[in-house]
Amino acid sequence: MTASGVRAVRVMLGSGGIAAAMPAVGATGGALPGYFGQWLSGLALVVGAILILGWLLRRMPGVGTQAHQAIEILAVRAIGARERVLLIQVGTEQLLLGVAPSGIRCLHRLREPVAVASSPEPPGQEPTFARIFRPQCETRRAS
Repeated sequence: MTASGVRAVRVMLGSGGIAAAMPAVGATGGALPGYFGQWLSGLALVVGAILILGWLLRRMPGVGTQAHQAIEILAVRAIGARERVLLIQVGTEQLLLGVAPSGIRCLHRLREPVAVASSPEPPGQEPTFARIFRPQCETRRAS
């Protein structure tokens, strides 16, 4: 570097041109890591909310589906640990389906529709332990 180049650098640095414009390292007080932490936690919150809502929508029957569908599940009966028999209605026709881990098979097409008594549980839900146990507790309390 020539003498005139060194003098130019000294003038710029001495006059406060670059040194005054740039804050010293560590003078920001860690504002960048705090901002990054807020950004990252906000992103995690949004992604978590999306995942939780997606899980809830898959778990809740009837959410996100139309009220009047062409296919209705009239009755469900568990046959084994993972096997079920379903009575469904498609239009005016009723079908008895077997559902297993290996697939779904049509067991029978009913010529005459079966009248299904409405149960307190929604179709497709077996009674839970609480629903079965509650009447037993009420009977014991009454006596």
